[in-house]
Amino acid sequence: MDKLHYFNTHITNIQLPEKLGYPHNYTPHPIAEIAAKELQEYLLTQTDFKHNFGLSTNSSDALGKMFGVLVVKTTIGEIGYLAAFSGKIANKTQHLFFVPPVFDILNPDSFYKQTENELNSINQQVISLTSKKEYIKLKKQYYTQKTNHQSLLNEEFVKVKKKRKLRKEQHLTNNQLNINEEFYLREYEVYLNDKLYSLEQAFLSYENKLELLKKKRAETSANIQQKIFQNYLFINAKQQSKNLLEIFNNNSQKIPAGSGDCCAPKLFQYAIKNQLTPIALAEFWWGKPLSTSIRKHLHYYVACSGKCKPILNHMLQGLSVEDNPLIKNLNKPQKLDVIFEDEYMLAINKPVEFLTVSGKEIDLYN
Repeated sequence: MDKLHYFNTHITNIQLPEKLGYPHNYTPHPIAEIAAKELQEYLLTQTDFKHNFGLSTNSSDALGKMFGVLVVKTTIGEIGYLAAFSGKIANKTQHLFFVPPVFDILNPDSFYKQTENELNSINQQVISLTSKKEYIKLKKQYYTQKTNHQSLLNEEFVKVKKKRKLRKEQHLTNNQLNINEEFYLREYEVYLNDKLYSLEQAFLSYENKLELLKKKRAETSANIQQKIFQNYLFINAKQQSKNLLEIFNNNSQKIPAGSGDCCAPKLFQYAIKNQLTPIALAEFWWGKPLSTSIRKHLHYYVACSGKCKPILNHMLQGLSVEDNPLIKNLNKPQKLDVIFEDEYMLAINKPVEFLTVSGKEIDLYN
């Protein structure tokens, strides 16, 4: 258990929580905050890796990161903590101070890296084919000539349409002329297509090769993605294992990108595998805020719902976890403050977290 860190801070006077906080709605316990501060001290002084978090500069390549700590108890009663980061740091998934990923796709011996080489080879073939001067020239000639032919055909169609309109205005009906004109347009189209045929065949020969390569790339990507989902195996305190496909009900379309690579799943996976009892969790943002969502340096955040909630619903089974505080609030009697009411309108000052619609579902850990 080389990833277990013992506190440098004196913690004997801190009362441990009776239950693990509900990970999607909790306030970090004081002992988890101490662990978080020790991790932050490490981040300020460490020399294990180089990563621009944007603490001293706001450069475009700066990237903040979510970190997490999980306070745990060993089988002999010792208290320590584990540390994790979300995703990758310095283009690596593993670093000395932190627990490993649930599944390391960057392992050079993994099937992912081997298949990645195959995908890179296909991509290179696509780039090579589309970069050929002959292909570029054929493509330009084909679409230019095709556009010109369509323009010529449209011109003849307009001429025929004008002739018919003129005959109609002069009350000159001639079905045979109409038939001859239809025949002429079809024959003219065949004539234009024949002129384009040899150029089209040469161009489509390249396009068919590209289509086969892209199809192979798509199939290879789909297969590897499916295999990745199968290899993300999460264990819970009941020693039950489930992969991402099973957790997300065997629907890969519903599995968000990055599922399983957040801090919380990594921390609980390592703890459960090493017979460590989880006590308290805390996750905080370190560095430059994201442009896509609100993240502030040193602020604590709960585990996400989209990626982590389905996974943690499985992983925390068998552990003693507090109820979702929202459920407690829902069960409390709420007084509705009526601001205005008449025969047609009712205005109410809604209490905080008071649900306005039915059907709200809240998962509990068993």
